[in-house]
Amino acid sequence: MVSTGWVAAGVAAIVIGRAPALAERPRAARALRLGGGAPAAGALVGVLVSLKLEVAGRTVRTAAVRPAIWGSALTTVATFPLIGVGAAPFLATAPDPWGGPVPRLWDAHQAYLSVVGQFGIVWGAL
Repeated sequence: MVSTGWVAAGVAAIVIGRAPALAERPRAARALRLGGGAPAAGALVGVLVSLKLEVAGRTVRTAAVRPAIWGSALTTVATFPLIGVGAAPFLATAPDPWGGPVPRLWDAHQAYLSVVGQFGIVWGAL
């Protein structure tokens, strides 16, 4: 499974690489930017694009289930915008990434969307 934490770590490395304090060390700054861009791009592809790769006898497979989860969670928010669904661990239904026949229940896979879906727009704004 791909974690969107790698996107955050990559973006943080890119931001640090652009810091004015590193202006005197352009190679270090470039290394941080490139080193941050690679995991960020890789994680985004893993989260958003469905693919299957064979690498040295190993299979790398991504299911790109996050957009389906986010869409289902947004539908839940649209259905219960003011009060939400309550303190529920599940806000979305989406396909099983491993190809199971029955859709699975998911949390929102996004912190703000999860709070708004569970407690409504008013409490989400607070």
